[in-house]
Amino acid sequence: MPRVLFAAALALLVPSTAWAAPSGEAVAPVAVVAHETKLVGPDFSATLSWPTVTGGTPAARKAMNAALSFPVVTGQSLAATKKEFKDCQCGVVGASFAVHTHGGRLLSLTIAVERMAAYPTTETSSFAFDTTTGALLSGAALVAEDAKPRLIAHLDALLQARIATAKEVAKRELGEDAAIPDEMFTGHFGAADLATFRIDDAGLHWVYSRFDFPHAIAALEPDGDLTVPFAEAAPFLAPGARWLVPQAP
Repeated sequence: MPRVLFAAALALLVPSTAWAAPSGEAVAPVAVVAHETKLVGPDFSATLSWPTVTGGTPAARKAMNAALSFPVVTGQSLAATKKEFKDCQCGVVGASFAVHTHGGRLLSLTIAVERMAAYPTTETSSFAFDTTTGALLSGAALVAEDAKPRLIAHLDALLQARIATAKEVAKRELGEDAAIPDEMFTGHFGAADLATFRIDDAGLHWVYSRFDFPHAIAALEPDGDLTVPFAEAAPFLAPGARWLVPQAP
C-alpha cells in the first residue's frame, strides 16, 4: 500500500447529500480524496498525487477505485515506481489529477502522469463514472448508433480547422521554408477516436491523439481536444446517456 503523506477531500461532493441505496440504507456522499506519495531519488524528490474515491455504495466505490488504481493507469506497481525513481530518477516522476463534474450522478476526472526517459512526457487518462453503480462510461457507448456518423463528421470538421490553424502557426514560428512534412499535419477523426473522451463543465470532449510530432516541435501539434457543448450534445447521445446533459429532457 502507498505511504499516505497527505490526504484531503477536494471541493467536490457527488452527490452533495447522502442518498438511499435500493436496500434502504443511507449512503454517504461520493467524494474524491488526494493521496500523496513521495518519490525519493539520489538528487531530488518528487510527489505523486493520486485520487481515491470515498463514499457511495461499497460496490460502486470498489469499481471506481479499481479503474483508478495506480497499476491499472500507469502499467506498473507503486513499489516498482519507487525503485526506478530511486535508481535513476526516471520512469514515472510525477502525477496529479483534476476533477470535473456537472451533476450528482456523474464523476469525471483526469489523471496526468509525468514520465522521464530521453525527454519528459506527460500522459493523460480521463475517466467518467456513473456514481450510483461505479460503471466506467465509454465515450463510444454513450453515442447513439445512428448518430455516430454525424458526430464523427462534426468532430472531424473541428479537427480539420485545428489542423489548418496549426499549419499557419508553424509557418509563422518556423518560417515558410521550414521542412515540416505535410503528413505530420494530416489526420481524420474516426470511430476508434470516440473511445477517448472526458466530461467537464464545458461539455463533452473527444480527444484525437494520433499526431506524432517530434519532441522538439511538439508545441506545434494541432490541438486534438474537440468539444461538444451540452446544449449541442443531446441529439448525439443514446437515450440511456442523456442524463449526462442537464438541458436534456
